Amino acid sequence: PITSGDNQRLGRGEIPSRRVFRSPDHQFTRILSRHEDNPACTPADIAKLDAMTGPRKARLRFGLWTSQEGQILDEFDPIVHMVSANITRPGKRDEDAAIDERPIVLEILGRDDLPKTVEIRWTFATLDFGYVRAGALGLWGVDGERRLWMLAECYHTGKRDSWWGEQVCALHREFDLRRLVCDSEDRERIETLNDLLVAASKAGPGYAFAEGIDKSARSRPGDYVVATLHLVKDALANRKLFFLRDALRHSPDQELVAAKKPVCAVQEFTGYTWRMTQDGRILDEPDDSCEDHGVDQVRYATQLIHDIDLAKVHRMPKVKPGSFAAILKHGEIDRPPGLGDGLARGIG
Repeated sequence: PITSGDNQRLGRGEIPSRRVFRSPDHQFTRILSRHEDNPACTPADIAKLDAMTGPRKARLRFGLWTSQEGQILDEFDPIVHMVSANITRPGKRDEDAAIDERPIVLEILGRDDLPKTVEIRWTFATLDFGYVRAGALGLWGVDGERRLWMLAECYHTGKRDSWWGEQVCALHREFDLRRLVCDSEDRERIETLNDLLVAASKAGPGYAFAEGIDKSARSRPGDYVVATLHLVKDALANRKLFFLRDALRHSPDQELVAAKKPVCAVQEFTGYTWRMTQDGRILDEPDDSCEDHGVDQVRYATQLIHDIDLAKVHRMPKVKPGSFAAILKHGEIDRPPGLGDGLARGIG
């Protein structure tokens, strides 16, 4: 028997290859194929690939295993950090409940180096706003070993705040988010998002709020970005950061597909580089021409898990009717102050 593999088998964001493998009893045989061998590949398709530059052209046009010079997240290995898994929810869902509070368990597929099952202790979301450039929303699960798992993702251009609010509300109903961590640079958009969350929940003003991270102690704004990038690099190096395959909640943005741009966060990683001078010297700051909205929401996630642990923040038990606790309405408090359902917290 012969099995084959390509970049679709490896998952979104991984280096392309074309391989054919014989059965385990025989040596591996690689059969090289090119775009020109594909009858469905038109001259216009070839022209788009030829117009690309650098390592991205080498990978997508010629199938070469190359990496960008000055790549920042070079610890990322798709074989290690991309995971196939089923998301299961043991028990029967309460149909009357607006939010699914059942446990979240990942059934890991085809990996001997990871547990067969992983129980997610709490979830949160991160959002980096975008419109002309892609916006990026990630749903993150945290397990008992404080590993981060990206369970779901939205990555799209041309979407208004109302669309992003709908995605967040849907994730909250499905996964019971503890926090929503946002980019704080556009405070009006955060306020708009919070208004949408409050309206969707029919709750009071405490349902969601936004705040920016304090950057005053840093000598320059870029220091914050570099510091949080090193958190991502450390998490990748220590196998504390994983991405589920096929996490995208919608079909890929066709404008991004046509432009040969990343369509999800991990596809940004290989082209995300340090700034370089004209003489080739690498600077300790990212190149702002790189696609980075997916990287940004990953940075927010690693910063949040580095700073706090919300595993102990569970819903308070229901109180006995007529008791003193019921009179004080303790039974209506689902989170400690400041950690309300769907909390949107601005972060730099």
